[in-house]
This record gives sequence, structure tokens and C-alpha cells, in this order.
Amino acid sequence: MPTYFLSLLTIPISIALRLEKLMRDFLWKGSVNASGINLVAWRVLCLPNKGGGLGVRDLGLFNKALLRKWIWRSLEGYYEGVGGFMSTRIIPARELGNGGRTHFWHDEWCNQMPLRDKFPELFVLASYQEALVVDCLSPSPVGDAWSPIFRRGAQDWELEVFEEFFRLIQEVHPRSQEMDKWRWKKQGKGSFKVSTFYQSLMELGDPTFPWKEVWVNRVPSKVCFFGWAAVKGEILTIDNLRRRRRIVTEWCYMCKGNAETTDHLLIHYQVASELWSLVLSIFGVQWVMHVSVRELFACWSQAGCRGSRRIAWRAVPYVCFGVFRVKGICVRSRT
Repeated sequence: MPTYFLSLLTIPISIALRLEKLMRDFLWKGSVNASGINLVAWRVLCLPNKGGGLGVRDLGLFNKALLRKWIWRSLEGYYEGVGGFMSTRIIPARELGNGGRTHFWHDEWCNQMPLRDKFPELFVLASYQEALVVDCLSPSPVGDAWSPIFRRGAQDWELEVFEEFFRLIQEVHPRSQEMDKWRWKKQGKGSFKVSTFYQSLMELGDPTFPWKEVWVNRVPSKVCFFGWAAVKGEILTIDNLRRRRRIVTEWCYMCKGNAETTDHLLIHYQVASELWSLVLSIFGVQWVMHVSVRELFACWSQAGCRGSRRIAWRAVPYVCFGVFRVKGICVRSRT
């Protein structure tokens, strides 16, 4: 039902912000009235998994993608005058039929860009810059031939540009028995899809984020979520609390020595380090521990076991989840 209304009406910004706040509170606090800390910005949560986010829908962009679906359907029905409402990311090209609905210079139909942008010097010389493709065709015994009209002939220094221009358009053969169609190059078949358009509106995020190592099959989703937060360095450690202006002692709650950071607590803290050594010895792997949790996850799949034991090996980095749970138990027992 919400998706249905989003596909019909533009959602007010205030409503979108309110709904996003409810989703954010549910994610980090469990309920609207519970206390808690939002550890990661909402913009980051909306990024795709490959970019270091959770793939949560951005309601404003999703609403925009749903509404563009109706404009695309109007275009497919050849209604005129609606193209101005569409972004060039939605209508980048035309699939040429008989050329009766495609502008020769302005539409993208024979290259990755309109001819006016590919050949600006020839566009200036065109006799009729608003000509359709069909206006630039002349019948011949072997089929239609290209005959765009220019205000003057080519000069010696322009011959190379003219040759490239005609060579390019000669590669395209209009189909006189078919109508022109819109084609969206984001999709292989040229048809519009809401999901693909939504992805084109979203930021790409961090392309180096080790998402395949974070989101592992057969590992509980809440454990993977913890791994995602740990890789981003956004779990409840003392340094993150102090960064949010919480007044707490700047030392590790477990060892009472070094400053408590994500990397220290999950990798370099003495008990955690011994636990890592134990697990690695079980697999018979010699490993030099990385400085950060992110580096650990990023390099984990490049070494270790093969075959049937690989599934278990990929889940080993989540030993850090057990370390963090031990800390939580210790904190609760002392309060």
C-alpha cells in the first residue's frame, strides 16, 4: 500500500523525514521511545551493499523513480510534450524506426551522444537544425540514402570532419516499417525499470568496501550487521562515545590500559589476540594480524581453506562478534 501511494503522489519532505526517523529509530533503538545512539548517518545506510551501506530505500529518491515510471509509459504510448519532465538519465536515446519522431541533431540515435554535440561545427552549418531523421533521407533504388542539407559546401579543412560524420550515419539503417521508440541505455533491453533507475539516482558509495566478506551466507543477519558496523568503525566503543560528546573514561573497559577503539577491542586486546591465534591454529593457518578490522575482512577471503571448509573459514572473522558480546556481558555485570 505505501508503495502504491508513492507511485501516484509526490511525498512531502516533512513526511519523508518523519518516516525515515521512524525507520532509523527502529534500526538503532528497537522502538521509537527507546534510548540509543545512531551510529551511522542515514545517507550511508541508504547506499547499496556494494558501496558500504545497507541498501535501505531513500524514500525521496524511490518516490521519484516510481513517478517517472508513468512518464515513461506515456512516452511509450507516443504522447507528445511530456519529454521535458524527464531527466536525461531516463531518456538518453532513441531506437530508430522510420525516423518520423526522432530529431536528427538533438536526439541520441546513432552514437553515445546527439550529433549536435558530436559535430558542433556541422550543427552550425545545418540548414534546418530542428529536422527529423526522416527529413534527412532521400529515396534511392537500393533504399533510403542519407542527405542532410547544409548551408554551404565543405571547405578543405572540414573534409575530415564531414567524412567522419557521413561514415557514422551510414552505419545506421532506418526501418521504414517501424515506428521510433524510446530506449533507455541503463537497461540492456532498453526498457525502463524502477529499480534500475533508483540505482542510477543513488550514490555509488565506497567501491573498496569489502561487502562480500561482510555479508556471508549462513551467518545470522544480526552478526553480519555487527561486522558491517565494525568494518566502518561504528560500534559502541569508548572512542565513538567520546566523539559524540559522552563523558566517559578514555581507556579500554576490558584491559584498563590502552584507549578503546574498534580495532583495539576486536583485534589487538590481549584476550582477543589469543582467541584469534587459537582459531587460526585450528585451521592450520599462519596469519599476520592486520592493523584494522576493515583490512582483516578485506584480505580474509584471499587466504585460508578451500573446499567444504571454506564456508566455515569465511565466517571466522565474526569471532570479533563474540569478543564484543563478552564486553557487553562484563559491562552489564558491573553496573
